[in-house]
Amino acid sequence: MMRFSLSLIAVGIILIPGYHLSQNTYEGRICRENILRQNIKESELIILGEIVDVIPPELNAWSGPMVIFQAVQYKVKKVLKGQFGKSEISVMHYLVYGSRTANKDINFPELSSDLFKINNQLLLLLRTKELPTKTYNGIVSKNYYVTIDETCGVFPPDSALFKKVEEMIVNKHVTNNRVKVFGEALENYGMGLVNFEEFRQADDATKRKALDLLPRRISDALLKQGEAWQLQPRVIMSDVKENMQMRQR
Repeated sequence: MMRFSLSLIAVGIILIPGYHLSQNTYEGRICRENILRQNIKESELIILGEIVDVIPPELNAWSGPMVIFQAVQYKVKKVLKGQFGKSEISVMHYLVYGSRTANKDINFPELSSDLFKINNQLLLLLRTKELPTKTYNGIVSKNYYVTIDETCGVFPPDSALFKKVEEMIVNKHVTNNRVKVFGEALENYGMGLVNFEEFRQADDATKRKALDLLPRRISDALLKQGEAWQLQPRVIMSDVKENMQMRQR
């Protein structure tokens, strides 16, 4: 039976027998928008990091039947998703020949020297992964931050994909905030409406129309400034009754 050794994390390489990269890793070599969106969703941490150290590879091999990582140390400049309280982070990068992050020379299995230079800043899509690590006490499993994949998980600030990631994160944040604000407004104004004396005395048909109108009014108020007055219970009830009277004519 073949035997495989695991290098120390200090030299920047980890081998994982029998471990396979995700399908996304080999899809094209192009960071398609659907993959990018999925990677952003699955990332536990997204940061802008400045390279402070690139750990040289110890073994002259690319990932294949076994996955090989190279470690890079970053100064954390900005956290775009997730939480990270330290000033520096060590990230494990997949070494896969032909990927966007790899050296173009097949004879030198290592990260791209153009992309991974000291002081270069990179946007990193990360997740934690439990990896076997050789220590003085034997092989143990430890959690490390690894890139989501080597093709669609690392971007320089001047790339269009960098800007795309920022845009997607911002849009998702804005959407989440709007959903939260909408829910809070619906709860607050809804309670005000159902406790409004005129609503309580209205027939069931009028109540239903008032309750149907309120969410639409809230949506309009979130998009336009100065529309909150239309959410008041007396305004809702007045508009509903006026609309019902017009339909009866």
